[in-house]
Amino acid sequence: GDEDGGFYAVYSSAFAAISEAELCADADAETAPEFGRSDASWAHIRLFYAYWESFTTKRSCASADVYDTRQAPNRQVRRAMEKENNRARSEAKKKLNDLVRALVAYVRKRDPRVVNHTSRLEEERAAKAAAAEAARRRKQAEY
Repeated sequence: GDEDGGFYAVYSSAFAAISEAELCADADAETAPEFGRSDASWAHIRLFYAYWESFTTKRSCASADVYDTRQAPNRQVRRAMEKENNRARSEAKKKLNDLVRALVAYVRKRDPRVVNHTSRLEEERAAKAAAAEAARRRKQAEY
């Protein structure tokens, strides 16, 4: 997991690259939490996934522009071009956000830290339910 080419190294670099691209687009953007290693605390892991599951890009996505508004012959055409460009940019942003969130969902499903935590919670829940059931049966046997 933690070695080069392992699960944590690969996805840590992937999320670092996305975060770096966001910081290049908006220097005031908050820095994203790091992916961490296999020994990361649950609080850090939860913070990481909370940030990335609600990710919205700060990039302008100007590369999605359809028209060069500087080529417009008049103001009316320029406004129509800008409107079309804004529509294309918003579509590109939505696709980028969806892509990042899909990556997060994919990684979370396969993250051994999350899998271990979830199974531990299930075991605790089952133990608590068994104890409650035993107490109920004891109480029922008293009557």
